Amino acid sequence: MMDKRLLNLHKYQLVLLIFLLIALCACTKPKTHPPSLSATHKTEAHKTTPVLEQVKSASLTPASASETIGGKMLYLTFDADMTRKMLKKEKEHKIDKWYSPGLVDYLIQNKIPSTIFSTGMFAEDYPELISKMSSSGLFAIENHTYDHAAFESPCYGLAVLSTDEQKHKEISKTSEIISKLTGHTPTILRHPGLCHNQHDDQLAKEIGLEISDSGTISGDSFIKDSKIVAANILKGAGNNPVIIMHLGGPNAPATEEAVKIAVPKLRAMGYVFGKMQ
Repeated sequence: MMDKRLLNLHKYQLVLLIFLLIALCACTKPKTHPPSLSATHKTEAHKTTPVLEQVKSASLTPASASETIGGKMLYLTFDADMTRKMLKKEKEHKIDKWYSPGLVDYLIQNKIPSTIFSTGMFAEDYPELISKMSSSGLFAIENHTYDHAAFESPCYGLAVLSTDEQKHKEISKTSEIISKLTGHTPTILRHPGLCHNQHDDQLAKEIGLEISDSGTISGDSFIKDSKIVAANILKGAGNNPVIIMHLGGPNAPATEEAVKIAVPKLRAMGYVFGKMQ
């Protein structure tokens, strides 16, 4: 009887020893750690297609543009206006330039991608500037019609186009001029004064152009206080990623300084800049 109990005890001790050995092996086995959060982010960032070069639909739809890069993408846009009256003043040496060279230099030196909506007349008057901006790779040069005549009345005292034929010519002529200077045919139209109707939009789309007339209005026309313009840019950036400005000059004298105030603050807030195309 005693021998049987002793045998059972030995069996129990043997089973216990086996369990202990299994547990010991499990503890000494190397652990496989999941990838760190930072490593995962790096991988996903590497896979993400750069928005700067693929913003055709996003840039024209502010809601979808704001979803890219955590909602921190901004599109700085500058209208390069030129009317027949403006050109006449320049030819008569009453005006030096209808843009701010310092603004262009600042954007290039600080590698800030931007979009220029140029009239055909402006491009003809400053062909070297348009070519320089385009060749830098930082700027998309898009269509702002030929001589900044309005598509709809009233429109800030601008001359008004009355027929579809005139409107078609204004758009097509400008695209041809810009294409010859840059090698890029514009795909986006911004109407002078942002004045247009649904019929005008349809006309542009038939020509092959998307419309970009919505965004944050900087209010830089004729304002001399750069702090006001900068405040408008900073305030509107969180609401709409497309910032509408002018390329400086006498009609937008505060724009250059406003951009120099706003850009460092926007970058500190985590914003990055892209060009619309």
